[in-house]
Amino acid sequence: MCLPMTEQVDYGIVLWVKDGNILVVNIRGWFYSVRYLGVDASVQATKVSKSMLLGQVVKLVRDEQDTDQFGQLLRYVLLGEDRFINFELVRHGLARYDDSLDAACGATLRQAQQFAQGQEIGLWAPVTETTVPLTIVFTQPTPATSTITSTNATGVTGSATHTLSVTLTPTLTVTQTVEASSTVTISSTISTATTLTPTSSPTLTQTATP
Repeated sequence: MCLPMTEQVDYGIVLWVKDGNILVVNIRGWFYSVRYLGVDASVQATKVSKSMLLGQVVKLVRDEQDTDQFGQLLRYVLLGEDRFINFELVRHGLARYDDSLDAACGATLRQAQQFAQGQEIGLWAPVTETTVPLTIVFTQPTPATSTITSTNATGVTGSATHTLSVTLTPTLTVTQTVEASSTVTISSTISTATTLTPTSSPTLTQTATP
């Protein structure tokens, strides 16, 4: 196994799985946040970690770097003495290999990722495109009537009335997001432009003011 030969080994009980990357472990009566070293896990890894590790005693092996920037312990996590959880998550496509640190198990985790990619499993499964029928129904407004009244300098009052039809021109914007976990999110925005068009000639009436 690739684990470094180090005396920095702890044992603890997993109390809580915070997310796919982080465990909360009771080590000698103290609670620590432990992050899988060399792994960037998916959401699906949270369920797997819970089912495997919750309430279990785990072995935590340190590499060169003790903690991350948030003070969380960076550890290789083993269930028993030989079940390497970091490796299993990557090999089953539930996590990516994180090469940001020069870790002893870097080559092993990289090979595990290449296996998952070759098998097209988990994060590396092909994305299936699905066509979803979309029906949009617009109700055109009823025609509007416009009347303009004015009085000229000689005291003659006139009014002009004409009918306007209202036309709505819809614009549909669809945004599709495809994640590596084969989740497709579609959101749409509909905006309308309004056009007023005369449909009748103005009717003019005049009234003379005595």
